[in-house]
Amino acid sequence: MDTLVQTISIQKPLSEVFEAFSSLGGMRSWWTNAISGNPDKGGELKLELGMNRHIVFKVSTLKKNVSMSLSSISSNFSEGEESIGTLLTFTVAANAARNTTLTLSHANWKEKTAFQKSNSKQWLVRLESLKKLCETGKGDTEIVILARK
Repeated sequence: MDTLVQTISIQKPLSEVFEAFSSLGGMRSWWTNAISGNPDKGGELKLELGMNRHIVFKVSTLKKNVSMSLSSISSNFSEGEESIGTLLTFTVAANAARNTTLTLSHANWKEKTAFQKSNSKQWLVRLESLKKLCETGKGDTEIVILARK
């Protein structure tokens, strides 16, 4: 199994960063405005990817001001099926500069594929959008379109 890990430092308090990645309003402000559902533990989130494609995540863990994990449970397009069973975990910690370190882990990929590589690149863009939202008040919320094979 393969895991993608990315870390970013955000110049905002931990509680603000946690709220930005764990609330539906926050997600719509940095990830994509095409997300719906319930971000509470046990809830499901549907992420629209454009071209009538989507992925559904279940909120498997939610620890206030610590972490949130999303399990990919379904998809309606062939490449998205590669992500079913993967686990996205957002973790925050205060760093020495009194900022927040956010670590994103996307685990349980069965193998390295073009879709996984595209997904990794998208996370770089999305995390920069989250940082921008937290630090300036405005993220990039266009619909995320992942490359096809």
